[in-house]
Amino acid sequence: MAVFGVSLLKKFFTPFTKREFLSYVYSLSSSEEDVKMKEILLETSLLAQKNGEEVELLLTSNLYRICAFLLEKLCVKDQVKIEDLTQVEALDKALELVYYNYFEPITVDDGARVTGYGKSNFCKIFKKVTGYTFHDFLNRRRVEVAVGLLTQSNMSVTDISMEVGFSEAKTFCRVFREIKGVTPLKYKNQEKAKLLCSYTI
Repeated sequence: MAVFGVSLLKKFFTPFTKREFLSYVYSLSSSEEDVKMKEILLETSLLAQKNGEEVELLLTSNLYRICAFLLEKLCVKDQVKIEDLTQVEALDKALELVYYNYFEPITVDDGARVTGYGKSNFCKIFKKVTGYTFHDFLNRRRVEVAVGLLTQSNMSVTDISMEVGFSEAKTFCRVFREIKGVTPLKYKNQEKAKLLCSYTI
């Protein structure tokens, strides 16, 4: 499942400021169109870990494609609920906190504080908008980054767990398995095997 926060995209792409969406979570299927989108999402995730002007251009291009896809799939045509958009916009800072500071010991209190909501209200709105609790959303972001490190570096699982913000490798392995269905080491070995297969075909 790929999860994209509308509020992270809408500030850069004006169509998102004027649309209501059916859902803030979209599960990619095995259809040809969705398989292509999975490839774009994976490429975007890998690009986000690199630097350079050419990388920025490729990222921007991919984000436009992702936006077009989301507008087509989830957008409610000619209908806007101002209160919903206001809630999504209010979560911008919390989503950005997770997106850019996932490696730090972020708490629900930190998320509530940057949005100006009380903790209880923040938790309720965050779950409504994203489909996840703040803690689960943070863990998914950390695992997302960890996937890139597992497949693109020679770092150990312990080092990766620290790099993405987990205080213990044991916790990292448990969370990774809950989200990906396999341990980090098994995931890394599976991806290596896929890569070897692609070279031999």
